[in-house]
Amino acid sequence: MRHCPHISLPLQHCLMQDAHIGGYKVPKGTQVFYFGGSHHRNPEHFKDPDAFKPERFLNESTGRFTSDEKLMYFGVGKRRCVGEIMGKMESYVYAAMLLQRFKILPVDDYNPPIVNDYVAGINMHIVPQKVRLEARF
Repeated sequence: MRHCPHISLPLQHCLMQDAHIGGYKVPKGTQVFYFGGSHHRNPEHFKDPDAFKPERFLNESTGRFTSDEKLMYFGVGKRRCVGEIMGKMESYVYAAMLLQRFKILPVDDYNPPIVNDYVAGINMHIVPQKVRLEARF
């Protein structure tokens, strides 16, 4: 989800006053959008952001998953998604069931899938990949 946020353009916001963003004056009343993908792939927040490193979210002393306040999959503040808890649980159960039953392997050992490329839009998704599913039992 950090590599390819499921919603690239969440609800728009409207500036309540004039603002200066990146050296540009943005007038009051302008609709603005936040693109989470740029934040989640920012090297200031994540060292080597394009690399798949799940261990970056493990506590060094306990080896357990730790939440990182720099991750904003479901938004922040009072407009945070009300379905966050259910979404995380459903994603976990789905991934666990899939990985329990299958090994996910590249079709061709010499050309592994590209996991950090995505198709941008209102709903983002990774570029379609061809993989081989091998039953575990």
